[in-house]
Amino acid sequence: MIDDLITRGAEEPYRMFTSRSEYRMTMRSDNADLRLTEKGRAVCVVSDTRWKSFNRERDDLARAEALLRGTALSPQGWGDHGFVVKLDGIVRR
Repeated sequence: MIDDLITRGAEEPYRMFTSRSEYRMTMRSDNADLRLTEKGRAVCVVSDTRWKSFNRERDDLARAEALLRGTALSPQGWGDHGFVVKLDGIVRR
């Protein structure tokens, strides 16, 4: 919220805090498990089953990221795989 005050101004500070915090919470739901499961495990609220599932998912994501980082294709090559890339001829990783 401090960042919002500095970068976006404070014409309506009370209204701003509510609307922007709701937006932030909506936008961050996609990675909540990656951010919070370890913390939940530390305070004993994550079951062994969920912990095993989380570790598998985290490992799968790490392998996928490593695979993508190790892949260099032309814009057309990325497009063939369904990615939207600027068609400027520059090979991208």
